[in-house]
Amino acid sequence: MSTDLPAKPSLEHLKKEAKVLLAAHADRSPTCLPVLRQLHKFKDADDQAVFSAPLKLADVQFALAMEYGFTTWDDLVRHVEGRQSGLGERAARAMARLRKSGDLAAIIGGEAKAVADGSWEIFTIFEVEGPKGWFSVHQADPGEPAHRILRQKGLADFIISLGIQAPRITMLEVEGQTFGIYPYLGGESFSGDKFEKEFSPAERELYVTQVAEMLDRMHQVPVADACRILGYPAMTPEEAAKKWRFGDYLDLPVIEGKLAKELDADRALYDAWRETREWITTFVSTPGDLVFGHGDMWLDQTRVTKTPEGYRLTGVQGLHNAGLCNLYDEFLRVAGLGMYVDGEPVGRAIIDAYNRMPGHTRRVEEDPLRHAIASFWFYLAHETAMENRLKFLSNAKQTLRRG
Repeated sequence: MSTDLPAKPSLEHLKKEAKVLLAAHADRSPTCLPVLRQLHKFKDADDQAVFSAPLKLADVQFALAMEYGFTTWDDLVRHVEGRQSGLGERAARAMARLRKSGDLAAIIGGEAKAVADGSWEIFTIFEVEGPKGWFSVHQADPGEPAHRILRQKGLADFIISLGIQAPRITMLEVEGQTFGIYPYLGGESFSGDKFEKEFSPAERELYVTQVAEMLDRMHQVPVADACRILGYPAMTPEEAAKKWRFGDYLDLPVIEGKLAKELDADRALYDAWRETREWITTFVSTPGDLVFGHGDMWLDQTRVTKTPEGYRLTGVQGLHNAGLCNLYDEFLRVAGLGMYVDGEPVGRAIIDAYNRMPGHTRRVEEDPLRHAIASFWFYLAHETAMENRLKFLSNAKQTLRRG
C-alpha cells in the first residue's frame, strides 16, 4: 500500500529522506526495510540479505518513489515540481505523466514555462504556458476515458464550421489516461461589469445578436445529427429526452437535503426556497424542448475583438458542457442570466434576439427571473466549497430583491 505524500511535498526533504534511508541501510537499522522491500530484488529477501547487499542512492530513490506510488524517481520529482508550481494532487500527477511522455512538449512547442491549477469538480483541468502560447489541459474521468472530451472536440469543430473561432482539441492517450489539450484563443474575454460599463448600447446589441444567431444555427441541427457530431449513438428525440431528463440531478428533495443547514439558519433564504423551488422543474426535458446546445458559453468564455465598428463576437473558448440539453436549460446557462445591465438580465436581451430570428419557430417564453433563481439553486446544490455556496446564496437573495 502506497504512502501518501505530505500536503506540501518538498523535493529537498525527499532527497534528504533518501539519504537517511541509505545511511540506515549502512547502519543495518530495520527502519529502512519497509521502503527497501519496494525493490524487486528485496521483495522476498530476509533482513540479513537486504543489509548484506550493496546499495546506491539511486536504488533508494527508486524504492522511495515506489513507496509514494510512483513508477520512477523522475516521476516523483516531476510531480513534486508541479505541486510546488501550485498544482493540486490530481493535476500534478497528470502533469507528471504528460511531461514524461513528451507529447505535451510537442503540442505547446517546448517545455512548460508556467503551470496553474484549475481543477474543477469531476475532471482535472490546468493551464500551461509554452512557446506557442497558453493551453488548457483536461483529463477525462476514470471509467469514461474520452466521452466528454470527444463531445468538446465535436462541438469545437461544429462552431468552427459556423465561421466562429473555437480551440481545436488534440487528444492524447498517456499511461491509460485520456487528455484533451487546446490553445487559448486570441481576442478578449469580459465580465458582466465590463459589458455594462465599457460596451456601447450598439456593441451590446451586436454581441447579443451574434450569440443568438449562433445558438439558432446550433438549435436547427436535428437530434440525430447532433448525436453524430457529439459521438453519441443515434437516438430518437424521445430516447434523447429520456436520457437527458436529468433524473435526481435536479430532484427537488435531493437539492433541499443538501441545502438543509443553510435553509435552517436563514429564514429569508428558506422563504425564497419555498417560493421558487418549483421553478426548477423548467429543466425537465420533453422531446420538443431538446436542442443541440452549449451549456457553458458565459460572457467570460466568449471572445470578442475590437474592430472599427466596435466589439464583435469572434470566438468561444469554453467547451465543457457540449451536448444535447433542454431549451430552457440552454438559455439559463448560456445567456449569462443573473448578470445585469441597467437592472435587466443580460440573458433577456439574448432571448429577445433569439426569438426575433427570421423564420424562427422556437421561442423562449420563460420568465428570466425564474431562470436566474433556478440557476442559483442548481449550482448551489452541487457546490462543495463553502465560500462558493455562500456566494451563490447571496446572489440568490439579491436577485429576488431585484426581481
